Amino acid sequence: MKEMVGGCCVCSDERGWTENPLVYCDGQGCTVAVHQACYGIVTVPTGPWYCRKCESQERAARV
Repeated sequence: MKEMVGGCCVCSDERGWTENPLVYCDGQGCTVAVHQACYGIVTVPTGPWYCRKCESQERAARV
């Protein structure tokens, strides 16, 4: 498990709530953490989640 330092990259709040949890990017070396509402995540995934930058890099690597 990654050790995350700091809070939401959008609002900087370090607290998460049941209805608006902090979601952490699973990208290699990525330290992005965001609130579900701040980043527009409709449903919090049960598996790995990647921020837009890491998702874009992942797609580019597959091409």
